[in-house]
Amino acid sequence: ALGRGGLGFLKGEEWWASSRLLDEFSFLAVTPLYENFIDSNGNWNSLDWDNIEGIEPVWVINENDQRTQLVLEAHHDTYRFAVYWINSNGIPVFIFRHPIFSNLYPGDDRQTEQYGAFARAYVELMKILDISPRIVRLNESQLFLVAKAIDNDIQYFKEQGLRSNFAG
Repeated sequence: ALGRGGLGFLKGEEWWASSRLLDEFSFLAVTPLYENFIDSNGNWNSLDWDNIEGIEPVWVINENDQRTQLVLEAHHDTYRFAVYWINSNGIPVFIFRHPIFSNLYPGDDRQTEQYGAFARAYVELMKILDISPRIVRLNESQLFLVAKAIDNDIQYFKEQGLRSNFAG
C-alpha cells in the first residue's frame, strides 16, 4: 500500500479488499482499548469507555450458568483482559481492555510488554472463539509478536501431543 504515515491511508485499501473478499472470507478485527490520549494542547485525557455508545462487553455464560463478561487470562493469569466489541460496518471488532494499554506507544519497556500482552490475548481469543484463521493481517509494528505467539501456541500443543487450532 502506498500512503503517508499512520493508518489513515489504509482505509481505502481495507474497504476495497474487504468488499472483494466478503464472499470467500469472514472478517474480524482485534485491537487494544487505549484509556488515555494526548490532546492537541499536549494534555493527557482519559476516555470514559464505559459510557461510549456502541462499545459493549462480550458476555458469556460461565460454568454456573451465569452471564458474565468474557475475560481472557494470559501468561498464567498475569494478565486478565476484559473483552469488549463493536460492530464496524458489519465487521466485529474485539477490544482488549487492561491497564497495560493505558496509552498508545509508551516508548519504554512497557511498549514491549504491550506487544507481548496483545499477542497472547489475540491467541487466547481465537482459541475461545474456536477460530482457525486462514489469514492474519498485521498492519502495525505493535502486532508483530502475534505471529510468534501463534507459533508458540502450535509448538506447545504439539509437545503435549495435541493440536492447536492455529495448525493448518
